[in-house]
Amino acid sequence: MRPIRCYIHVTVMRAAKIGGEERSWPGTVVKEQEPDVRRLIIRTSKQDGGFAKVAIKDAGPGIKETNVGRIFDPFYTTKPEGLGMGLSISQTIIKAHGGTMEASNNQEGGATFYFTVRLARREQS
Repeated sequence: MRPIRCYIHVTVMRAAKIGGEERSWPGTVVKEQEPDVRRLIIRTSKQDGGFAKVAIKDAGPGIKETNVGRIFDPFYTTKPEGLGMGLSISQTIIKAHGGTMEASNNQEGGATFYFTVRLARREQS
């Protein structure tokens, strides 16, 4: 489970990284915004069946409607330098461990990515 935690951490940190001239989001490229406009909210909750749910919400422009159904497809990218592998690999890893991964646009703007993972069992001593 440790490699999964590391991968999730790196993926979230890349999504949260702010700087440079442009910032990439699934389905679009966003010009850098003022610091008070940039937000990334990460929430966790315990779900039925021994799962945890992680929600990562941004305040960007959201996912273009034409891209919503394709963002998890292998090799699908909207970035000129992108390979289209990040979300596909993330979803494959999560599914391989019994979880789910999805995304949706927020009503107030931006997008939220959700994934579930099975909670670790505690070893009894």
